[in-house]
Amino acid sequence: MPLNTTADLLQAQAATSAKIRATDIGVTCMAVVFVGLRFLSRWVKAAGLGWDDYLIAASLVSESFSAKVHVQLTPMADIAFH
Repeated sequence: MPLNTTADLLQAQAATSAKIRATDIGVTCMAVVFVGLRFLSRWVKAAGLGWDDYLIAASLVSESFSAKVHVQLTPMADIAFH
């Protein structure tokens, strides 16, 4: 379906932005759950944390900040205008 009017383009942009935002939030929530489960399993087994666990925690923090910025900037991008 071609996008003929500005209203059509704005509607397509809003729909695409909402999908991208939902994906960002969903992936971040899944990452938090899985990393939390990893730390829980390490705690239950009394295995202690290794260097890889600290890197995973740092990457989770980095990904969370990145997702926050992406969610805030997605509505401002020219998505669906190509």
